[in-house]
Amino acid sequence: MNAFKSLKQRVKQALRPLMHPWSLPATMVHGLNELGVKPSGLLLVHTSLAHLGYVPGGAAAVISVLQRVIGPEGTLIIPTHTWEWMNAGCRVFDATVTRSCVGKLPDVFRRMPGVIRSLHPTHSVAAKGPRAAALIAGHETAATPCGDGTPYARLLDEGGQILLLGCGTESNTCFHTLEARFGFQYLLREEMIRFEIIDADGHSRYITVPLHRDVPLRGESIARRFKEMEDILVEMGIAKRGMIGQAHAVLIDGRLMLEKLGPLMAATPFYLLADPTMRAGIQTS
Repeated sequence: MNAFKSLKQRVKQALRPLMHPWSLPATMVHGLNELGVKPSGLLLVHTSLAHLGYVPGGAAAVISVLQRVIGPEGTLIIPTHTWEWMNAGCRVFDATVTRSCVGKLPDVFRRMPGVIRSLHPTHSVAAKGPRAAALIAGHETAATPCGDGTPYARLLDEGGQILLLGCGTESNTCFHTLEARFGFQYLLREEMIRFEIIDADGHSRYITVPLHRDVPLRGESIARRFKEMEDILVEMGIAKRGMIGQAHAVLIDGRLMLEKLGPLMAATPFYLLADPTMRAGIQTS
């Protein structure tokens, strides 16, 4: 059975170039430049390889394209989330071993030379570039997974960009950054969870952190309208849309997200909820 499964996977991989439209690296570089990715900037990327079509060289080629566009003075940040495993009961996060639950590309990137990974047990990122160490420092000690003291908040505060490549704003983790910054009580579960974290040198320690409520567990999920926010961000001038190879892409300006979306969320605590009328009891702190 395992041999048949392995053969099936090899055949599928061999047929992929014939069954899917191609996204060529040179075309992707041109598209990212046209979209407005800044050279020498901070770029956080969520991506779906499947929606890119066939890319010669696969995930490594896509990463190479991203690094080429931002250049050697730029810093590339890719979320390597593990919340799925932790919400299922895992209580050990190993920066070297624990695989991401958000696709193949993050796992390819985190294993590359010169890439470092933050130590948060549910919402880690991998980063490479001059600002990498400063961006990820102390992520595991932050009060929330994505709020102040995390790479996501630092990216917004420093005017970085968020690229959604082959996916939409439903994947934009930085929405949680604003929810955390404005102290929305619906964001976190009440209980604190103890994790063992193991860094890249093999050193182990224990920390206690809260989990988000946005992943269904015991009926505690809070539905958001993240996907619908794409049109709103574009209309507000916070984001731009384009095609990168075969993929739909959205580029968000982190500073404008803070300046324009922040006040709306501060004034309307339910702004990102899918059905605010059903959450009338939720208050900010």
